[in-house]
Amino acid sequence: MKYARTPRRGRRSGFTLIEVAMATAIIGVAVAALLTALAAGTRTNSAGQELSQAVFLSQAVREWTLEMPYSDLEDISGATYDPPINSTGGQIYDLAGWSQSITVTYRDPEDLNTVASPGPTDIARVEVTIKHQDRDILNTGWLVTK
Repeated sequence: MKYARTPRRGRRSGFTLIEVAMATAIIGVAVAALLTALAAGTRTNSAGQELSQAVFLSQAVREWTLEMPYSDLEDISGATYDPPINSTGGQIYDLAGWSQSITVTYRDPEDLNTVASPGPTDIARVEVTIKHQDRDILNTGWLVTK
């Protein structure tokens, strides 16, 4: 006995439900990856901007200390400037949340890694710590000679 074939209808065009679900999942994963990359880029940009500002503020202190009389270095040791100061010692009021802390130590002329005691020598190391919203951003230092 032969079975009668039913005539096929014309071939349907379009996507099946499974194909649409798979495409949606793939696009969703791609969008999530893009958003993650965008967030990472934003954080990196923000950290770079903070570091650039910290370098500017430490350079301002460096210029200020190199222009002041050597005998005045002892007076600024332990000082914290909030708001920070510029290269002439004037306050920068537009930088809320930023601060500069300065420490001056005198060094043994025979070994610059050794802190001299007792008292001042002809070589001082000025260290400055730049903070933004109470987080250390940069810690740097330089030598100043009499």
